[in-house]
Amino acid sequence: GTEQCYLNGGLETSTSTTQTTVSATSTTASTSTATKPLFDCDVEYAVWQDAWSEEKRLYCCETRGRGCTTTTPTSTTNTTTSTPTTTAAPKKPLTFMQKITASSECSVCIGPGKDFCGTNRACADAGTCQSGYCGATFCDYLDHSAVTDTVSECSLFVYYKVPKIHLCYPENPTLACYER
Repeated sequence: GTEQCYLNGGLETSTSTTQTTVSATSTTASTSTATKPLFDCDVEYAVWQDAWSEEKRLYCCETRGRGCTTTTPTSTTNTTTSTPTTTAAPKKPLTFMQKITASSECSVCIGPGKDFCGTNRACADAGTCQSGYCGATFCDYLDHSAVTDTVSECSLFVYYKVPKIHLCYPENPTLACYER
C-alpha cells in the first residue's frame, strides 16, 4: 500500500508492494448426458402409492404422467381441509394395430370352453374372465356360448366394445362409462 511519512522535515511518499502467492488445486468436472431415465415408471406402477419414493413419484408424474396426485379442497362449517386424491393419467385410445391384434386373438382362441376377455384382450377358460360389468346391454367379455360366427362376432366385439372397455377398466368399469 502507500505510506506517508515525514523524513528530514518533509513529507515523503513511499510505496511498498506486497506480493502474495496463493496456490490452489484445480478440479475439472465433466458432465455427461445420460440416456437412461432417472426412474423406470413402469416398475411397480400397479402399486405406486405404496412402493414409490416421493422423488420417483414426482419424476414419473412430470415425465410420464404416472403417479400424479391432485388435491381436492373439502370444506366444512368453518374449516377447509385438503384431501389428496389419486388421478390416473388418461389412457390413450387403442391403436389400430392393437385392435387388429385383439380381433385376431379372439378369432383364434374363442371356442368351446374359452371366452374372450375384453379387459385384457385375451382368452380365458369359460366363466373366468376378469370382468368389471356384464349386463343385458353390455358385457366386457365375449361368451363363447353366444358366438355363432367367430370372425365377425370377434371383429364387432373388438371394434365396438373393446376400446370402451380399455378406457374404463379397471378404474371405472360401469355401464355408464362403457356407454359413453
